[in-house]
Amino acid sequence: EGGPTLALDTGRPGRIADNAVLQAPNRLVFIYTTLPGDVTPQLGYTGTDALQLNGTTVLDLAGNPLSPALPEPGNMHSLSGTSNIAISAALRDTMTVTALPVTDVQEARATAINATGQAAGFARTNDGSLRATLWSFGRESTTFLGAVGSQSAAYGISSSGTTVGYTAAAPNYIPMPTFWAESGQAQTLPTLGGEIGIAYGISGDWAAGFCTTTEGHRRACLWTVTTPTASPILLDSLGGNGSVAFAVAGDGTVVVGQAQDAEEIWQAFIWRTDGGEPEFLDTPDSSPGESAAFGASAAGLAVGYYQTQGNTRRAVAWWGRRPQKLPAAGDSNSTALGVNASEKVVGWAETTTGKP
Repeated sequence: EGGPTLALDTGRPGRIADNAVLQAPNRLVFIYTTLPGDVTPQLGYTGTDALQLNGTTVLDLAGNPLSPALPEPGNMHSLSGTSNIAISAALRDTMTVTALPVTDVQEARATAINATGQAAGFARTNDGSLRATLWSFGRESTTFLGAVGSQSAAYGISSSGTTVGYTAAAPNYIPMPTFWAESGQAQTLPTLGGEIGIAYGISGDWAAGFCTTTEGHRRACLWTVTTPTASPILLDSLGGNGSVAFAVAGDGTVVVGQAQDAEEIWQAFIWRTDGGEPEFLDTPDSSPGESAAFGASAAGLAVGYYQTQGNTRRAVAWWGRRPQKLPAAGDSNSTALGVNASEKVVGWAETTTGKP
């Protein structure tokens, strides 16, 4: 049936040490090789049932069977209580950069990517209009989603190619939350009585973003695009009045974004809608500045930025609540904006000359 295994808490789910070596006279040693995404300041196991014998029998010195139950994680006799092992493994040892095709535009930014490689974002055309834009790898052209004469931007894209963002029509150009079907047809989403709203992410039938209340506060919202006229679901307060949902994953079960704490500082949060409560995400080095999560995967990987003590914005990834800094050019500014199921991350970073 195989040998003993130990389920480890490395900051990423599903990590198993399955290489066990018996060392005389009575020590069982597990060997584990770190994988991309393993980040924890204190290695431990997942729970009292983390040790699985898989048909192996463990006996005491008198020959009696021993229970495989382990001490509670954090107990002085547990792995984390008897050792001091920290892990910080990069998500990827190497990364490649692919330039997306842009023609007849002043500037363009990609803000999200799906599992098939389609990317969504926006471009400023030569006439000054901001247009929601769709790219597909391998195609030497761009597809504009927003209507001519209006302002628009796309911030999220589903695996099927449905895109969300905002449209702002003349003459007032007030942003309204919008999703575009695969056909390119646009549909606005309801708000909370205020004037402004934007949809930033989509997963399955669920779109995430914000809309303003009649008092002018931004509130994180979830919409279902199958019934686009239904009122949005709201995020509970995390201490302050404001919140924005920037991404949703796992068919609406994982939502990330930014919310005000009791001191009105905007902090990155994660919200597991299938039973968990929204909670703030930790920052590297316990930096006290602002942070935000802009992208998430169904497995729980969130990406965004945090503000360092030197007031630099740095791209960061979180597994659970644990942060990992992403590579950038020296101490330059950078922000991660989207991630797909294959852990491909998109965003922006300043060059050595200070250009994004």
